[in-house]
Formats: sequence, C-alpha cells, structure tokens
Amino acid sequence: MLRYKKEIIVTAFIVVGSIAAVLIALNKHISSQKIAIHFPKGTISASKAITPEQFTNGLGGTSNLGQNSGMLFIFNTPAKFGIWMRDMKYPLDIIWLSSSKTIVTIDQDVSPYTYPQTFYPSDNSKYVLEVNAGTAKRLDLSDGTKASF
Repeated sequence: MLRYKKEIIVTAFIVVGSIAAVLIALNKHISSQKIAIHFPKGTISASKAITPEQFTNGLGGTSNLGQNSGMLFIFNTPAKFGIWMRDMKYPLDIIWLSSSKTIVTIDQDVSPYTYPQTFYPSDNSKYVLEVNAGTAKRLDLSDGTKASF
C-alpha cells in the first residue's frame, strides 16, 4: 500500500512538472509575439499577426488600442496586400513598409465606415502596421521614413 502511494505521488509530481514546463514555454511564446517598431520620433509596441484568423481579422472586433500600440502583419514575400476595416470600431492609420522597412504608403484616419472598401499600397510591401488614427501625424511619418525592428 505504501509503495502504491509513493508511485501516485511521483506520478503527480511528473504531471505537475510537465504542465509547468508547458505553461512556461507557452508564456515565452506568447510574450515573443510583441515587437517594438522604432521610428525616428517614437516607438510602437505591436502585436504580431501570427494565426490565419489574425491575418483575416486584424484589429477588427477590438474596442480600443493603446496610444503607442498596433498590430504588425509580416508577409512571406512583398506584394500589394490589401487591408479592410471589417468589424472595426475606431479609425486607424494603415502603414505599409517595404522589405527594407521603409514606409511606402500611409492611409491616415481610415474610418470603420469604409468597409467593404479595401486599401492598397502604392508599391509592394512586406509589412503592414495598423495603429490608431493620428499616430502617423504625431510621429511625423511619411513615405520614405525608415523603421527598425
């Protein structure tokens, strides 16, 4: 009977230890999904769009976004990726960046009421950054501004 209790305790410790290891790894993975995007006059802390749902929905359905926050879409190859305002509740600035992280196009103060219109950059981009309306103006962003991340 004592041996049986020892086996249960050892098994419980193994299970709890395994769960703890998974949770630590998951927390590290989730926290790595944020990225700091540096511009000459400020920094944006952006969530990376990772899942297919995030790529489709973007910030749609969210109720607000912090002043220096955003969402960054990273595409495998540069192209003219379209962005829409489906399920948005507040206006955005949409910033397209080239492979060299240079702004190629900014659509400022895009209203949620523009849906189903789709917005496109003037040139191929590899990254799209969605931020609160007014951020591009506040950070003095324009075509040709360089970012680092």
